[in-house]
Amino acid sequence: MIKKLSPKVIHKLIKERLEASNIGVNVYSIVPKDAEAPLLYIEYVGKKPEDTRLYKCERYEYYIHAITEEERMVTIYELIKAVEDSMINDFDLPQGFKLLEQVEEGVLEILEDETNEKHAIIGFSFKVAYSFRTK
Repeated sequence: MIKKLSPKVIHKLIKERLEASNIGVNVYSIVPKDAEAPLLYIEYVGKKPEDTRLYKCERYEYYIHAITEEERMVTIYELIKAVEDSMINDFDLPQGFKLLEQVEEGVLEILEDETNEKHAIIGFSFKVAYSFRTK
């Protein structure tokens, strides 16, 4: 039986990587109401099929949200750089799955909310093979 990778696996790997990087901010999957900036949180965007000639694959998409309390843009840029640096190396997936591609999609947007917090959205995608194609 063919098994596909659960999005929770990659989500957990991203969270562990960011926490191990000692960026100095809390990393959340779900942000508590009382959480204070600066912080990072991970959002699973979705997945889509992206087969190759040899493999059956899916591309998993995630956003990492970086939020800073400072009014200076320098701080948000420092946090973005720390996220990018921590995500350079490929992940090791469980047996039966092969990571074909790990792509930083870049900073999608930098927003400023009503409390003057800066909010950057950084995209990442992961192309995962889960089976050989058969003819």
